[in-house]
Amino acid sequence: MLDITFASQENTMYCWAACIANTLRLKNIIVDQLDFAVQNCGVDTYGNPLNCGATPNEINYFLNGCGRDNNGIKYCINAKQRTGNLNTEEVVKQLKAGNSVIVAYLIPGQQTGHVVLITGASIRIDWRTQKEYVSQWIVRDPWPSPFNRLTKGRRTIQISELFKTAYAWWTPKISVTQPVQIHGNRVYPARTRVL
Repeated sequence: MLDITFASQENTMYCWAACIANTLRLKNIIVDQLDFAVQNCGVDTYGNPLNCGATPNEINYFLNGCGRDNNGIKYCINAKQRTGNLNTEEVVKQLKAGNSVIVAYLIPGQQTGHVVLITGASIRIDWRTQKEYVSQWIVRDPWPSPFNRLTKGRRTIQISELFKTAYAWWTPKISVTQPVQIHGNRVYPARTRVL
């Protein structure tokens, strides 16, 4: 399971921005969720960020590109957008590789969606077949409820719940470029490494 200091969403519709920021945070890249929100939603006449959700295509835009974090580190993020049901094997493969998975799903009984970050899985063994299976996803939920604040957003979701309601998901890959380093008379060129 991946563990981070998880940031709650800063406005009622910023779950998508919080999950993107937290995905980067997993790799020690610090970008404020408001940076994504302002780019997507704009600001009011007083310069305050507007509150808006994001479509899967808008989320995909922010998950594919390069930028600099709050410390000036250049990073690139690349994510394949998938639609429909989660592929359990692919999600587990990404988690074992140290990557999170961003999932957009419909909230049952409502006309809106929500975005969470899968950071782990509860794996059990079927006593009849002795095969492993995922019973629950361990997610980081950015909604700032008292429970989520207490647990750093960590909660479990039954695999069947997300299987029925997920409509888009991404498996982000992140790389950083180390700046040119000068030590004495030696110059070390910039390097890119995949995190």
